Amino acid sequence: DLRGSWYGASVLESPTSGGRVRVRYDGWTAGWKVPEEEEVIPTRLRPPPPKVAPAELKSLALVGSPLELSHECGWWDVVVEGTAPDPRHPSRTHLRVVSLEYDAHQTVSASKLRPRWSYDPARGWSLSAGGTIYAFDEWRRERASAQPSRNSGSDAARFWSL
Repeated sequence: DLRGSWYGASVLESPTSGGRVRVRYDGWTAGWKVPEEEEVIPTRLRPPPPKVAPAELKSLALVGSPLELSHECGWWDVVVEGTAPDPRHPSRTHLRVVSLEYDAHQTVSASKLRPRWSYDPARGWSLSAGGTIYAFDEWRRERASAQPSRNSGSDAARFWSL
């Protein structure tokens, strides 16, 4: 069971008469608990989320903040617990995060994290920052150092969740 995680997938076929969509998972590895291809309900699909610059992520990585961690070819819901020194570079800081779903704790570099995204087909992307939920465009407008998102519409249904 992979609750609380998102994995890349490519849509292979349009919805069937039963309303399901056939997908192939990106980076699939033999032995995983999920098949390489399967049919899913459309509500388990969402487009790839916007890219966020490292400087933007820093403003989101506060203790208690919800983020997503790149782990085992997917993106897992985590919460920031605190900071820890990088064992290889003591002058650098890593973040301690926890998956509340699995009570799994990890210490990782910021490069393995991104905002915890929510997607509504009618409203687009949103994220939580400082205890407030923002529409992504609104949040980005508030940051003077923001970089524009480079998502293209060509990869529209590439992420799914269990």
